[in-house]
Amino acid sequence: MKKILYIIIIIFSFTNVYPQWEFQYFVIKLGMNHHAFSPQPDTDNYLFLKTFNGEMKLYPDSIFFPDYMPGFNIGFDFHFDFTNDMGGIIIGAHYNTYGISEKYTTIDHNYYLIRKHRIHSVSFPLYVKFGKEIFDQQRYFTAGLKYNMNFAMQTCENVNWLDKPACTWADKNMFTNNNILLFLGFNYMIFNIELDFMPKNFLNPAYSVNVGTQKDKFIVFPYKGQPQKLFFLHTNITIPLSPWITTKSYFFNRLFRIFK
Repeated sequence: MKKILYIIIIIFSFTNVYPQWEFQYFVIKLGMNHHAFSPQPDTDNYLFLKTFNGEMKLYPDSIFFPDYMPGFNIGFDFHFDFTNDMGGIIIGAHYNTYGISEKYTTIDHNYYLIRKHRIHSVSFPLYVKFGKEIFDQQRYFTAGLKYNMNFAMQTCENVNWLDKPACTWADKNMFTNNNILLFLGFNYMIFNIELDFMPKNFLNPAYSVNVGTQKDKFIVFPYKGQPQKLFFLHTNITIPLSPWITTKSYFFNRLFRIFK
């Protein structure tokens, strides 16, 4: 976190000392995060399900689970556009939710368990943008990274004989405090799309559980076999808080005149 703050301070200092930016403006960003075909974890030798036939061992159902896990994001970015109008630097602050899911079945496939994890985080993106006449057209490509500060996680479990899932808020030691994402994106007018790459899962592999007794403890690590290298797709609406929005949009032009 300190490194990100240092970089932001350096950018602002550089801006004040060398005012080579043609445009500086805020952009409101809101949209959805999409994840599907979650890669499944390794077999957990200590995962069992209480069924009508007694306790039965669970196994990952497949290599990928085609379950759609939506999330959302909202925040703002601050753009520094170069004088040549062909590039710039962007920093921001966002609130995000990301989700992954897993499915386990008994060996006879008569019973299954679906588990969904949704992480809540505040992220600080730092990225570059490049294109031609990026301010006038708001058409540009982006590439950069996000530093995520994770502060909460909800886990929902559902079995095939119940209609509603059981949801709980996880203890803080069950997920990592932070993680980094890399991303590529494209923006056109007020429409934005991004592909996020998460090198390391937000589930904490060091989280441990005692499956034995208090006297004879047997410690297991339920998240140790979780998949890494996850991908998420973002679809966003971006609203520049600059003269561009009033010149390109009749609606915003009328709105600004009302409050003028």
